[in-house]
Amino acid sequence: MTINAMAEICDCSRDLIFSYMHGHCTEENMNIQVLKKMANYFGKEKYYFCNEYLEFIDCEDVSTFLKRMRKKYGLNQRQFAKMYGIPIASYKGYESGRNRLPFEYWKRIITHSEV
Repeated sequence: MTINAMAEICDCSRDLIFSYMHGHCTEENMNIQVLKKMANYFGKEKYYFCNEYLEFIDCEDVSTFLKRMRKKYGLNQRQFAKMYGIPIASYKGYESGRNRLPFEYWKRIITHSEV
C-alpha cells in the first residue's frame, strides 16, 4: 500500500498520511474521519485506529457532557473552568460546541470524574 493510494482511499492529502505514518502528528490531533476510513479499508472496527479521546469526541455530545459534569459539582462555568485550569473564554467555546475540547482538558475532566 502506497501513501498515495491510502490518501486516495481516505480522501485526504498524501502529506497527512505521511505525517500519521511517521509520527509527526499526535494521535489526539488526528482526523477522526480519516482514521475511520483507514479502519474500514482494512476491515477493522471503525474506531480501531482511534484512542479513547478520539472515540469520545466522535461519539459524545461534548457540550452536553461538560454541562452535565459542571452541574454534577454544582459549579458555574467560571468555577468549573478554574477547577480544571481552563481559561474561561476557551471553556465557553467548548461548552457551546464552537470549539473542540483539547485532549489535555478532556483527560483532566475524565480522570477526575472517575475518582
